[in-house]
Amino acid sequence: MNKPPAYGPLQLPALAALTALAAAAALTVFAVRYCSRTASALDADSAALVRLRQAGGALEANRAMQHAFEALPGRNLMDLAGIFGKNGFLPAPDERRQSGADLVPGWAVRSEELAFRDVQVAAALRSCEAAESLRPPWRLVRLAVRSSPNAAGRGQVVVTFEGIEPTTGK
Repeated sequence: MNKPPAYGPLQLPALAALTALAAAAALTVFAVRYCSRTASALDADSAALVRLRQAGGALEANRAMQHAFEALPGRNLMDLAGIFGKNGFLPAPDERRQSGADLVPGWAVRSEELAFRDVQVAAALRSCEAAESLRPPWRLVRLAVRSSPNAAGRGQVVVTFEGIEPTTGK
């Protein structure tokens, strides 16, 4: 019969130390992997937090702008063709295109394009300035001028404006 080998007094602590060392190595590998995944998740969360703070700042700015528009006494946009024809600046436009889209509940953006075939360019610029000085203002988005070969200071003018107004109470 074979007898199992007898462990001496020095072999038992060495075996225990070897077992503890193997367990520590396994736990270290697990901890490194766990910390790496956690660090990646924290970086992603940090980036998301930065984006949320930026969005919150933009939201606050938009709310402040909305409150400013709500505080205006005449909140609806004036008729753009009427503004251009007022005080004899320009005749009625030859072409007029209007469009609109809802922004947020209760508010819409209006876009209007006016085309004039043969007008004084200086009068068109004065009309643009008048439209932008209104409250609420129209904002000039595009201005195209093609000079007339027949008369100095005259030409074709196409202007595009945008404005924001409430959709309720019209």
